[in-house]
Amino acid sequence: MARLVYRSGSARDDNLTPRPGKDTEGKQGQAPGLSTFTTLEQAVVPGGKAQVIDLDLLGSPLHGYPDELGFEGAVEGHVSIAPARSNGSVDHELLGEWAGTRNTEHAHWLTELIKQAHIGSVKRPR
Repeated sequence: MARLVYRSGSARDDNLTPRPGKDTEGKQGQAPGLSTFTTLEQAVVPGGKAQVIDLDLLGSPLHGYPDELGFEGAVEGHVSIAPARSNGSVDHELLGEWAGTRNTEHAHWLTELIKQAHIGSVKRPR
């Protein structure tokens, strides 16, 4: 799996926090979590801005889950970032708690871990 992933949008706390409902429910072949891509071209349209996250810098319990190709909802190059249980499965309860802080004035501690793994912003050429 790629070490660097790209998240469309700004480095604001809300953009680095999963959305309740949309990001807390996985599709077949795709884990729930903060949606990222292994290439800038997949993450943003020409001229768009993306945040670069180094998966090797993610603090525990965060983990990058690449899509399981071969399933209908899977997309090659898509990686969901979500909290993991000790057995490696997604911790749905903690993911829901994290997503529940989106659009609030409080940055969740998992958002802070994402910010620690954030290594910069890039703009896709037009």
